[in-house]
Amino acid sequence: MKEKNFKFKKSFGSLVNKMTNKQAGEFIKAVSGYVFEGKPMESKDEYLKGVFLYVQSVLDTAAQNRENGKIGGAIVAEKYKELRRRFATEEVSVSETNVVSQLIIVAADSENAVDERAQTEKAVPKKKGQTT
Repeated sequence: MKEKNFKFKKSFGSLVNKMTNKQAGEFIKAVSGYVFEGKPMESKDEYLKGVFLYVQSVLDTAAQNRENGKIGGAIVAEKYKELRRRFATEEVSVSETNVVSQLIIVAADSENAVDERAQTEKAVPKKKGQTT
């Protein structure tokens, strides 16, 4: 059975460093209760409630991103499985194998491609009458 875990980000640590020991203990227990047992935070300290809401939204976003990543990975895996089945029966063309390879590359590097495209679009402006 896989053990449940979560990432404790540096920004969380800097918030905890600003707390008293009592607040920090209550906060850590509240975060652990939320992540591992789904319990909401119960505290009278308004500062802790605000910090907890921030951390809760970050953790929820990370969980949603993991689920979305699994869906995307499952789609690529299914296409790859279908391609292997067809390849075993020799129904696959070379162009189809290239398409699946490109899908895997694009899925793995989609964020970097967006960043690179944005940088190349900011190229030096052309002068009037200049040709490429």
